[in-house]
Amino acid sequence: MDAAAKDKAEKERLEREKQELEARYLALILKADKAFTASKYEDARTAYTDALGVKAEEQYPKDRIAEIGKLLGDLAAQAEADRLAAERAAAERAAADKDAAERERLKAEADALERRYRDLIATADLAFDGEEFDRARDKYTEALTVKPEEQYPKDRLAMIEQLLADRAKAMSEADRLAEEKRRLDEERKRKEAADAEAARLAAEEERRRTEDSRSLAERYRKTITEADLAFTAKSYPEARGLYAQALDIKPDETYPDERIGEIDRLMAEEEERRRREAELAAKKEEPKPGVIKKPSNTIDIRKEEEAERFMREAKAREEAEKYERIKKLRRDLSEEEVNNQAEAWKRMEENVAGKQRIAESTDELYHGSEAQRIENAEKLKAYQDELAEIERQRQARSSQLRGASQASGDALRDQLAASNQTRHDLHAEQVQAQLTAAEQVREKLARDSQQGLARNSQARSEVVAVAEGQEALKVRGDELAQGNREQVTETKDVLQRRDAHLSQRSTDQRLAAQERISNTSLNEPKDFTDYNRSKLATEYPQGVTEESYTEGNKVIVRRVVVDGNKADEYSKVIAKWGTFYFRNGQSITEMIWTNGTEGE
Repeated sequence: MDAAAKDKAEKERLEREKQELEARYLALILKADKAFTASKYEDARTAYTDALGVKAEEQYPKDRIAEIGKLLGDLAAQAEADRLAAERAAAERAAADKDAAERERLKAEADALERRYRDLIATADLAFDGEEFDRARDKYTEALTVKPEEQYPKDRLAMIEQLLADRAKAMSEADRLAEEKRRLDEERKRKEAADAEAARLAAEEERRRTEDSRSLAERYRKTITEADLAFTAKSYPEARGLYAQALDIKPDETYPDERIGEIDRLMAEEEERRRREAELAAKKEEPKPGVIKKPSNTIDIRKEEEAERFMREAKAREEAEKYERIKKLRRDLSEEEVNNQAEAWKRMEENVAGKQRIAESTDELYHGSEAQRIENAEKLKAYQDELAEIERQRQARSSQLRGASQASGDALRDQLAASNQTRHDLHAEQVQAQLTAAEQVREKLARDSQQGLARNSQARSEVVAVAEGQEALKVRGDELAQGNREQVTETKDVLQRRDAHLSQRSTDQRLAAQERISNTSLNEPKDFTDYNRSKLATEYPQGVTEESYTEGNKVIVRRVVVDGNKADEYSKVIAKWGTFYFRNGQSITEMIWTNGTEGE
């Protein structure tokens, strides 16, 4: 009895579990069918998959999953076809627009040619009617150059020749002479008018040259002032560039050339000091074991050595000329010091003579009559007053000179402060511009994201619209599902792999963009360099490629180092005032240049 009860209880439990399983399966199927009917294919596929997890032997969920995969594949294919059709339509519209623009251009040229021809013919006809046959002949001839195929100008020219011939025959000798005189007078008047116009244009050109000369002098003065301020602030590269600009404006001036020589000397001393410090620092470092530098087989060292030798010789010649100018300046200063000393001795002798006169006048006070003493005392008082006035004027001039010197110093300090403030404001503007650019990039990313969401929403709407038309195909789809299962499975795998690839690529691009923005300092934007690196990698072969060329008075050695899909551009600029190294537009040291382009 107990065994029978247990069996019955077990059967009831199994029946309940079966009913619960069936109820859960039906609920999932109902949910999936509802989502499928609403064209929510992803939700429907998830529910059908869950239903298969409950009852794996059921065929209906499998068929539905296969049908969903096929529908999604069809939608993707339709979307791709629509995209290609849109691209083709856009290309056709662009070609049509280009053809229309070309037709408009040709029509505009033809209209302009026609207008010019008509204007010439109208002018020629007026001259012909006024019996100005020479002017009419010129205009008809010019009209033929515009439209050589026209017969009307040819007929008019023939008529003019015939009229002139008939008039010449009918004209008496006196009339011919009078007509010749009239023609000569007209030609003289035209020539005088042309000469007057030429004189007016020459005067205008002379006035313009005078204004240009004044403007040139003002530009030279302004450039020299800015260069002196930069030199005083020890901004030698900026000062040298400004002095070079001034020398370009007025090549005969010696002051900018002397300043450039002095700047070159100061920069050479600074470069020599840095080189010695770098050598001392390099001596302190121990070489790393196992690192062997090999020269690149694509680098032509001879070009670099020849360029360096050329720049050293040019610099030596410039140094010799500079020292000659310095010697001449020192001689001029020595002569000026001798003249100043002579004037100082002269003034001192005049002061001694004045003191002697005072002493003699004082001695005279003790001789002679009382009237003479009073007169001498008055003379002495007047002379003392005169000396006091001279001393007061001298002190006033000295105070004025000190005030002028102080004012000049204050003005120079104010100029330096203004220059520093200008550079500070410029730096602040650059920083603000970079912040604005970064904000614009973020806004563009946000707009792109919004547009992507809008396109996704539109695609979903289109999917819903297509799903409504697919409702009538359900029965036929069920019949074809078994035969297309393998194809649907393969398509589903391809779509999943593509979706995964697109998702991963989108994530990588977003992370890379965030990393670039976070790593980009305010004064060093890196976006252009990153794009340039990948572009160089497609244009140059693997390894090191060297190019050299001359730009102005500089020799530039360019090396492109390609490693995989990355490329770095190194530049060595050899100038009279020194050698400079760059990587991707950023200044580097010679050691980084050597390690990056010659080391392995």
